[in-house]
Amino acid sequence: MGLPKGFKHSKATKRKIGLSNKGKLKGNKPWTTGKHLTKEHKAKLSKASKGKKKSEITRKRMSEARRLRPIKGRYRDSKGYIRIYLPKHPFCGSRGWIMEHRLVMEKQIGRYLKRKEKIHHINRIKDDNRLENLKLFKSNAEHIKYENKSKIKLLKENIELRKEITELKERIEKLENEIL
Repeated sequence: MGLPKGFKHSKATKRKIGLSNKGKLKGNKPWTTGKHLTKEHKAKLSKASKGKKKSEITRKRMSEARRLRPIKGRYRDSKGYIRIYLPKHPFCGSRGWIMEHRLVMEKQIGRYLKRKEKIHHINRIKDDNRLENLKLFKSNAEHIKYENKSKIKLLKENIELRKEITELKERIEKLENEIL
């Protein structure tokens, strides 16, 4: 049954309707949440939605879910790190995943890493977990100090290289003038 002709919603109601449509209203969950569906029922739902146009947001969520789906207990997360499924590891996340570079370092030093200990990728490639590319720090503060020192060192090298470039440009100019 629709609303009577001329009926208008209040601003508060319009806001709630908008939030509900966006899925941001508390308690607004899909009807399938918490239910165990049979394979036949899932197949029927899938068949019913095939061929229907999906919104841009829905397509984006679906592709993201496909991209993030773990393959054989190992996947690359959204930040570029490799994660391994080890639910029995004492420091795994709530879903049983742990970062591969931490496992590599634990194997090397022969003990579990402490939560405060940080691993640094020397070449800054987050999925390059070779032992020679990893460096262990006691804390995040120590890691940040190291990062800042390396950034300052890079900046100094950059300034020196710029000076060399200007000197070389001047030499080239002199040589061109001598030739002419």
